[in-house]
Amino acid sequence: MSTGSWQQAHPARVHRLRRLICSTVLVAQALVVFFAALVAMRLSSIPGPILALATATLVLGCLLLAGLMGRPWAVLAGSVWQGVCLACSVVLPAFALLMVIFVGLWVAGLLVVRHIAATAVPTTH
Repeated sequence: MSTGSWQQAHPARVHRLRRLICSTVLVAQALVVFFAALVAMRLSSIPGPILALATATLVLGCLLLAGLMGRPWAVLAGSVWQGVCLACSVVLPAFALLMVIFVGLWVAGLLVVRHIAATAVPTTH
């Protein structure tokens, strides 16, 4: 593989890595939110239907975006979704720390991909 062909394949590799990292964060976030909601239903004073609706929205949104992460607009939509999830911690304070952690993972994942893309060394086969 020549240097020219590497430069053509490189954006695809970066895109796959970004899709993998972002999807992984979103799926992990969906699982953690679901299990945290089960605990919150027992310990929280928030009415069950409100908590169930908020949880279902967060979980389904995360899973939907994880599945759509290959689309060109998905990373932006995922970033906006992280803001929505963080805003939900106003209504569901039990989720605040979890949302801050996952927003941090989201940002860290995007920064890692950016760093890898910037420092990638072409290889020849």
